[in-house]
Amino acid sequence: PPRSTLFPYTTLFRSSGNDLFALADANSRVVSANAEDVDNTDRLKRDLQVVIDDPNSHYLLSGGRLYEYSVRPLYFGSPATGTLLGYVVSGYAIDHRLLQEVGRGAGADAAFIAGNDIVASTLPMEKRKPLQEMVVSLQQNGDGILRIGSERYLASTKEVANGAVAPLHLVVMKSFIEADRTEHEINRLVFLASLLAIIVGSLLMLLLARMVTRPLELLASGVQAF
Repeated sequence: PPRSTLFPYTTLFRSSGNDLFALADANSRVVSANAEDVDNTDRLKRDLQVVIDDPNSHYLLSGGRLYEYSVRPLYFGSPATGTLLGYVVSGYAIDHRLLQEVGRGAGADAAFIAGNDIVASTLPMEKRKPLQEMVVSLQQNGDGILRIGSERYLASTKEVANGAVAPLHLVVMKSFIEADRTEHEINRLVFLASLLAIIVGSLLMLLLARMVTRPLELLASGVQAF
């Protein structure tokens, strides 16, 4: 396309503030698409074309990246009497940074699973591989307790979308580390309280024994004196 045709689209994408931006004609044919840090826009267009015709679809998986998007019609004139020119697609990336912001407020970790692959997660890379091995079990069982390394998590899995590309699941994981730390602290306090009770009890027993035996010792000493 001529440079004059690309310039307005590029300007729109940069000024939109979205991670994903695309235009489709009146027949829902995607004519241009772009996303942050994506070089293969042809693949992005093809993947978007697959899901754009489904009004119930709001998620796009392309190049291993996940986006949530919305489609809005563009009219020349009013929507009631004007002419439909096409559609504007805008969306944002569901990535590690976004999940961190969401998870920080909930005090939990989260992961998005497309098919059998983790596409976004708050977990560090060294914990993703053990989680990847549990993907099928999570999708089948829904809820359960996971052990990733030495840490335990209470996990809950919910199907977000069952689109044409791959089923999408959200896994929310609450670490037991705080609960384990609290339990350990309580056990330590109980142990110290029990130890203190044993020491105090032993001292009281010695004191009582001394109170009982002292008069007898004095009596025995008096008898020996006679």
